[in-house]
Amino acid sequence: PSRPGSMDARPLFQSLQALAEDNASFFQRSGTESGRRFAAAFAALGEHGRRLEPALRHFARLYHRFDLDEATPGNGYRSLVQTAWCCLAHAVHKSRYVAAHRRSIFFRAGHNVAELEAYCTALAQLRALLWLAQRLLAHSRPGCLFPPEEEGLSELMLREYSTMQNGCFYGRCLGFQVTGTQGRGDTETASHGGLGLGDVGTRGHRDGFAWGFGEGAVPLTPSPQSVASMTATQVGVCRALTVPPEPLELPLAADPSVTVTIAPPVAHTGPGPIHMRLLSYHLREGQ
Repeated sequence: PSRPGSMDARPLFQSLQALAEDNASFFQRSGTESGRRFAAAFAALGEHGRRLEPALRHFARLYHRFDLDEATPGNGYRSLVQTAWCCLAHAVHKSRYVAAHRRSIFFRAGHNVAELEAYCTALAQLRALLWLAQRLLAHSRPGCLFPPEEEGLSELMLREYSTMQNGCFYGRCLGFQVTGTQGRGDTETASHGGLGLGDVGTRGHRDGFAWGFGEGAVPLTPSPQSVASMTATQVGVCRALTVPPEPLELPLAADPSVTVTIAPPVAHTGPGPIHMRLLSYHLREGQ
């Protein structure tokens, strides 16, 4: 697809504005709570589109200057613009879906309005990131990716970044810029767990997030685990286990009177427990 700044970019923003106005007008007449949420979401989408279009066009004219060379088209400005472009494209796709199915009796109002609100939040944060990028660009020399050392600029960036809500990129919008797919299960709860992957980065937190996300504590949409629980036979044993980091003494098969010591596995973080899960159709003796 074309990128902002090309001749074909304007139709995307025109489509977003037309869809936002049409959907907002439709849901304003409903008089329901979900209708008010839809109207507010589409009004916000239209505003984000109007604000983002000039900023994206501006960066699209400049970001090629910061590539390593013509054969290596990549830098932070380019990535930010293309991420915002992908988010806008997904918002347009969802807006078209709503416009086409909003009168259907099978239309899931709660699910669709929550997705629209998630994209609104993501676009708001992308606007904030683009504002920060404009500040960096303004303080950089032409063609220089990194600005010179200047008192107060780094503090400003850190202060502004600390106020951003990065949780929106770990929930319903998870991976939109890479795969085009959305998270399954309890996406809002999972987003808080996903934040810990980058902020905390501990093995235990990652393991807990992975198990919790797969099991779907509050599934808003059918996850693979919840479908399996309804259609498959329940297993007799499903238990989380932890093996402590202690050495094992095992007898040799050739001479049981002689033992060998098996040291616990050691990574760069030092000895640690091994987390596993025992799954068995039947509960058997010795398990």
